[in-house]
Amino acid sequence: MAKHNVITTREQLFLKNLAVNLQLAEIEDSLKGKRSFNEIERRAKIDNYYLQTSSEYFYHTFMDGLNEGALTLSTGRIILYCNKRFAQLLNSTVEAVIGSQLDSYVLPDDRTKLESIYKSEKQQEKSIDILCLPEKGGSPVMLRLSVHSFPEEKASEKVFLIAYDISTLINTENELRQAQCDSENRDNERTSKLMLANEDLIASRIATLSMMEDAVEAKNSLEVTNRQLVEEIIERKRSELIQQVLFSISNAVLVTRDIEELISIVQFELGKLLDTKNFYIAFYDEASDFLSTPYITDKDEKEEKDEMNSYPADKSLTAYVVKNRMKLLINKKEIQELIRLGKIGHFSPIARLWLGVPLEVDGRVIGALVVQSFDKADAYEAKDLDMLEFIAHQISISLQRKKAMQDLSIALLKAEESDRLKTAFLQNISHEIRTPMNAILGFSDLLNEPDIANDTRTTYSDIIRKSGNHLLTILEDIINISELEAGKEVLRSGKTNLNPLLRDVYEQYKINAGKKNIELKLDIALSDEQAIVITDETKLIQIVTNLLNNSLKFTRQGCISFGYALKNRTLEFYVEDTGVGISIDKYNDIFDRFKQVEVVLSNENGGRGLGLGLSISKAYVELMGGKIWLKSEPGKGSVFYFSIPYFPITRLKKQVDEPSTDKQFSVSTNRNNIIIAEDVKHNYLLMSELFAGLHVNLIWVRNGLEALQTCKAVEEIDMVIMDLNMPKMDGFEAASLIRVFMPDVPVIAQSYIASAKEKKEALACGFNEYLEKPLEVSQIIALTNKYMGNYFNIYNMQNQAS
Repeated sequence: MAKHNVITTREQLFLKNLAVNLQLAEIEDSLKGKRSFNEIERRAKIDNYYLQTSSEYFYHTFMDGLNEGALTLSTGRIILYCNKRFAQLLNSTVEAVIGSQLDSYVLPDDRTKLESIYKSEKQQEKSIDILCLPEKGGSPVMLRLSVHSFPEEKASEKVFLIAYDISTLINTENELRQAQCDSENRDNERTSKLMLANEDLIASRIATLSMMEDAVEAKNSLEVTNRQLVEEIIERKRSELIQQVLFSISNAVLVTRDIEELISIVQFELGKLLDTKNFYIAFYDEASDFLSTPYITDKDEKEEKDEMNSYPADKSLTAYVVKNRMKLLINKKEIQELIRLGKIGHFSPIARLWLGVPLEVDGRVIGALVVQSFDKADAYEAKDLDMLEFIAHQISISLQRKKAMQDLSIALLKAEESDRLKTAFLQNISHEIRTPMNAILGFSDLLNEPDIANDTRTTYSDIIRKSGNHLLTILEDIINISELEAGKEVLRSGKTNLNPLLRDVYEQYKINAGKKNIELKLDIALSDEQAIVITDETKLIQIVTNLLNNSLKFTRQGCISFGYALKNRTLEFYVEDTGVGISIDKYNDIFDRFKQVEVVLSNENGGRGLGLGLSISKAYVELMGGKIWLKSEPGKGSVFYFSIPYFPITRLKKQVDEPSTDKQFSVSTNRNNIIIAEDVKHNYLLMSELFAGLHVNLIWVRNGLEALQTCKAVEEIDMVIMDLNMPKMDGFEAASLIRVFMPDVPVIAQSYIASAKEKKEALACGFNEYLEKPLEVSQIIALTNKYMGNYFNIYNMQNQAS
C-alpha cells in the first residue's frame, strides 16, 4: 500500500470528527485509503469559512462562555466538543477530552445510564446522574448531565449536554441524613434516660409525700417537673422538624422548575414551624434601590394582598430590615411609632404583628423574608424570630442557586432562538443581494445585443439603475447594523435648523407619494428661530426617512403625515399613515433586527428588503438620548413616534456693561472664569449659548482630569460646572480632589439621571448643587446670582430668550 494511504490513529480520530461536522464524502474516502490525510486537511482549511458561519461554531462559542461544564456527544458517545470547565471536571484538558469516549470516564455500573441519552424525544430535556473517574488519579466526581437536543439536528445524531458538579450537594445530603440519624439516636437515648429519671423521681416523690406534712407543695413541685419534661420533649421535636425543613428546602432546588415554585415550597415548609398565611420574599436591587416580590401570598381578605411586583424600596418596612441588616419582630403600635418618627413611610393596612429577617449571601444582603399577621397579636414569638434567622442563610443559598440555574436555562433558550433568527436573517440577506444582482447582470448582458431598440435599451438601463440603488441600500443597512453592533457608531452633533430640513424631506417624498395617489402632509410646530438646535442632522434625517419609507411601503391609499412638537424640553416627532397596520403582539418584535424577517417581511404584509430600517432607527434614537414607540391597529394604519432632547440655540443680547438704573439689579464689569467640564461637544455648545450675554469667560475641558489641572493652572476660578459621567476621571473623583485646594469655589454637578442616590453621593463629594440636564437660562442666572454676586434683570433676559 502507498505511504499516503497509511492513516494514523490520531488522523483517523481527526477525520471522524470532521465527518461528523462537515459530512464530507472525501473524508470517508480517506478513511478507506482512497485519499491522503494532507489532502483532506487542506480541504478542511478551505471549508473553514463554512465552519465559522455554521450553527456548530455558534454553539461552541456559547459553550465556551458557560460557567458550567458543556459538551456535544455523537451517537457513539464520542465527545465532539467540550468547554474548559468540563475538561477541568475530568482533571484533563480540552484537547485531551475532545475525541475520547464518554464511557471511558464513567464507572461500569453507570454506563448503562448513558444509553438513555438518545431515547428522549427532540426538544425534551432529560437529566441523568453518573459517577466519573477523572484522569491522573483525580477524586471521583458526581455529575448531573442535562440533555438538550440541537434544533437543527435529528434526535439520533448528536446531543448537547450541560454537566453540573453535584458532588458537594450529594455529600451535603448524606451529611444531613447522617446528622439527622445521629440526632434521633441521641434524642431517643436522652428521652429514655429522662423517662427513667422521671419514673424514679415520681417514685421518690410519692415516698416523700407519705412522710411530708405539706402534700400540696410536693404536688406542685411534681407538676413543675413534669411540665419541664414536656417542654423539653416539644423543643426536641421542634429541632428535628427544623432539620427536616432545611433538608426539604435544600432538595427543592433540584426538583423545582423556577424560583417562584421554589419560594412556594419554602412557604409550605416554613408553615410547619409557624403561621405563613401572609408570607412573601422580597429581593433587593441596590443599584436601582428597588424591591421585587416574584412570589407573594396573602390568604386573608383581598385588601391585604399586595399586588405590586416591583416597587421603590424608599422607606418601606422591608427596606428597613434590608438596609439595617437586622431581624425585626414588631407590633402595630411600634410600626406606627416608626412612621411617626419618619424612619419608615406610611402604608396600609398595618399588620398587628410583623416579622422579617434579611437574606444574605457572601456577606451581601439580597432581600428579606417576611411573615405577618393581621388578626393575631401573638402569632409569633421571639423564638420564631431566632429560628427564621437561623435558617435564613440556607434559604438564601437555595434561592441564589435556583436563580442561577433559571438564568442559565433562559440564556440557553435565548441562544437557541437567536441562532434560529440569525440563520433566517443571513438567508434573507443572501436572497435580497441576489435579487438586484441577477437583474443587474441579466439586463447588462441584454444591453450587448446588437439589434436592441432604443426604448428597450432605456428600459433595461433604468432597471439596472434601480437594482443598483436597491443593492446599495441593502449594503448600507448591513454596514450600519455592523457598526451599531460593534459600538462604533457615534454622534456628530452640530447646529441644525429643523424646519428647512423637514421641508426638504417633504419635497423629496411628495413626488413618490403622488405616484401612489397618497397625500403627504408636514406639520411644523416651532418658528424657524426656535427650530435651530444642536443635534446629529444625518442621523435625524435617516430616522425620519426610514419611517417615511416604511409608511410608503405599506400604505396603498389615503394619507401620510409627519412632523414634530415640543413637549417638556423634548422634541417629539411622528410619522402617521393609513396603511395595513400592525397587531399589538408585534409591537416589540417590529424593532428587532433579526425578527424583521418574520414580522416586517412576511408575505401577508407584502414587504421587501432586509427590514432593517426600524432597527437602525431605534438604535439611532437611543444613541441620541431618546426613545421610539408606535400605536397601530390592523387595517387602520400606524403612528410611529420618537423623541430626542431639545437643545435650542437661543442667543441673548449682551447687557450693557454699566450699572443698571434699576437699583434692585446691577451688572458686574469684571469677567468671571467658569470651567465647563463636559465630554460631549454639543452639550458644551448649549452651555455656551445659555451663558451668552452674562459677561463670563468659559473654559471648556473634556474630563475630570483636565478640570483638575485647569483649576491648578488658572489663578482665579469663579465656578466649576461639571458632568458626573466623563472618561479618564469622573465628576465625583474630580470634585473631591478640587475641594482639597479650592474649598470655597462653587462646584455644580449636572446629570441626566437625577436620582436621589446620585444626588446624595454628589453632595457628599463636595458639590454645592446638583442639577438635572439640560439646564435652562433661568437656572444659569440663578447660579450666577447665588455664587458670583452678578445680579441680572431676570425678567428682561427671559423675555429676550423667548
